[in-house]
Amino acid sequence: MKTKLTLLLAVLLSAAHAQDYLRQGDACYNQKDYNCAYTNYIKGYEAGMSAVKDILYARIGYCLNNMQRYAEAKPWFWRSLAEKNNADANWNLASAHLNLKNYDSSAYYYVRTLPMLTANESKRNVAYWAAASYFNNKKYPDAEKLIDESLKYDSVYISSRVLKGRIQQARVNYDAAITTFMRTLLLVTDSFNIGDLNERIGEVYYGQKKYMEAIPFYREAARYQPEETTMLRYIGDAFYNAGKTDSAELYYKQGLTREKAFPPADMDSALITTYHKMLINTRLKAKDTLNGLKTYLPDLIRYDAEGLSAYTYVDQLLKSGDQKSIELVLPLYIKALELQKRPLEAAEWQTNWAAYYERIKQPLKAVPLYKSAMAIAPAAKAPLNGLLTLLVNDKKYKEALDSLTKRMPRLSENDRFSLLGRKAELSYKLKDTVTAGAACKELLSKNLYHFDGNYYLGMMALERKDSAYCNVLWDRIRNANTGNQLRDNQYAFHRYIGIVLYAQAASNNQPFGSSYYNYALEHLNKALAIDSSQGVVLLYTGAANIYAKKMEEAGRRFSKALTIYQKKKDSLAITYRYMGFGEMRARSTPDFNAAINYYNKAIEANPKDSSLVNDLARVYFEMKDYTKAAEIFGKQIAMMKEPVALAGVYYNRAISYYYNKQKKEAAADVAKSLELDPKNADAKKLKTELEKPTG
Repeated sequence: MKTKLTLLLAVLLSAAHAQDYLRQGDACYNQKDYNCAYTNYIKGYEAGMSAVKDILYARIGYCLNNMQRYAEAKPWFWRSLAEKNNADANWNLASAHLNLKNYDSSAYYYVRTLPMLTANESKRNVAYWAAASYFNNKKYPDAEKLIDESLKYDSVYISSRVLKGRIQQARVNYDAAITTFMRTLLLVTDSFNIGDLNERIGEVYYGQKKYMEAIPFYREAARYQPEETTMLRYIGDAFYNAGKTDSAELYYKQGLTREKAFPPADMDSALITTYHKMLINTRLKAKDTLNGLKTYLPDLIRYDAEGLSAYTYVDQLLKSGDQKSIELVLPLYIKALELQKRPLEAAEWQTNWAAYYERIKQPLKAVPLYKSAMAIAPAAKAPLNGLLTLLVNDKKYKEALDSLTKRMPRLSENDRFSLLGRKAELSYKLKDTVTAGAACKELLSKNLYHFDGNYYLGMMALERKDSAYCNVLWDRIRNANTGNQLRDNQYAFHRYIGIVLYAQAASNNQPFGSSYYNYALEHLNKALAIDSSQGVVLLYTGAANIYAKKMEEAGRRFSKALTIYQKKKDSLAITYRYMGFGEMRARSTPDFNAAINYYNKAIEANPKDSSLVNDLARVYFEMKDYTKAAEIFGKQIAMMKEPVALAGVYYNRAISYYYNKQKKEAAADVAKSLELDPKNADAKKLKTELEKPTG
């Protein structure tokens, strides 16, 4: 009996303690000391309070909600609902879901709460939050249905009326939205709501691209909410999009000035960044790009915490080529990146800056920037590559090789491999064929078709007069995509292969239109794509196009060669000679007049070249204008001294006389030809013909 009484007493004491915890928790909750309330409610739960569990569980959830521990709150509300389906637990569970942005769930529990409520104010509020949940989840028809429910209980509730207008706006019912906001304006008297509603009306017009209609409402909003500098930005945006850049700039400046007037702790650096961006944009839109960048970019860099907004504008400034502005802004941007502990980006921009100096032919300014970038980012390939290019251009091969050798161990495996070609190049230029060969072989061990490996081994083979091995190596890369290889190597390779293929086709008497000339053109065109300023490649490309019967393309190549060779008369003459040759041989019917024109220009450029005179005479001969042919051959005779060659020209004039029925003159020239070269078979044959008796 005594044992039973002891157990009963323990149960009663435990229940009493549980009630004490509940009372203490309520006292703390009423004082908004939610941590204290939560602690006592949990102790009540642990004490095994058996009565009104639904209330206890819900109160634990309330505390967690108020402490913004929404995910932890949800299970307690579920426990409360498991004990008893009640409005408070449903409502607060919906609130937890809403704060966690689980809008489907929050809408579900708000809607579930509605039928349990009796007070119109509570119904109004829950219907409003249900509508807000649907709105946030972009379920606008459901949202509108619930907001109408809320307004049914209180037609002048401002929050519901505002949400009603926002839903109408989202459903692209702009006129209805404006009407709702305008009618709501008549109901409010406080500055906040007047400003807010004017802003919302402005947004509706702005969203329809009715920028000028939006501005008066944004201005009214700014008047009632002077502390909201964002409104000045909205006015600026409206003017900007309406194409009124001067007005836009004025408002952006006002907003910027007002925002900067706040104490540093209250300043919105993101908004300040936006103002600077838009000020630059107004100048860009007004076609005053450089002035905008110079004026506003330094401050944008200062306030842009992420550095992302400034990136595009700094890039634009660098491309503008304004050296003075670049030298003002780039140090600020690089310093800002360093302060933000973004060394790789700082190194990248130093590299970009150095590349700019390289483009404008100021390598002395580029070198220290490349070196500084390498110091900031020792494992970066780009600044090293830039430095190597400058040193190679300056023929400082030893310094370049030393820099590369020192830096290579710090590079990634891929970057190290990609720079082996540089090592081969530098070693080759320093005549260190052992190091160059080793670098090439390492390249080929991983990629048999690597351009640089095959190219430099081929060059060394040529120097040893081992053309067979060179051809084996260069055959591997003849059709390679060389986009990532050294530019000079690509050019030299394609130039060499193109000329060799052309020469082989010509020496083997390949006919006009033969595909062999197209093979040569593939490489010659690639060489020109890299460097189109070399006249010799233009000449060979033009000649190959003649043999390929591509006269228009040949003309384009020769035309550019003529421009290059204006002061180099012998090369100018050769170019005109090729052009004349093309008119005679590459067309289905020779264009004699065009050929004569080109040969005359060739002779004018180099009047001492007798072969040009010979070409001109042959054109007249083919035209069967034997009188003119004989005249031109006569001019060539006056230029010649070497006996055998001179004998050939006398024969040419003799045959012209012969076809012109001037046998006496023909006989005299044949005699002169045989006197100079008794073995001239053509002259002997013509002499025999002339000696035949005439009937």
